[in-house]
Amino acid sequence: MLCNFAMILNIGDISRNCTEDGWSEPFPHYYDACFDENFTDPVNQDYYYLSVKALYTVGYSTSLVSLTMAMVILCRFR
Repeated sequence: MLCNFAMILNIGDISRNCTEDGWSEPFPHYYDACFDENFTDPVNQDYYYLSVKALYTVGYSTSLVSLTMAMVILCRFR
């Protein structure tokens, strides 16, 4: 995406003009002014994957323990 020099200096700045016909449309568009499609935060991404892995492990372990306990209880009352 090509940006003009003024947009690069003022990322996040959006303006409207008051005209005889009312307010103009926002310039630049909200998406263009506030979103950088090349931005990735590797620290947050690593933290996200680490937390997903931890939750997956806890969930799997809980399921395995519950299944084992259920089997023990069923075998005791047989």
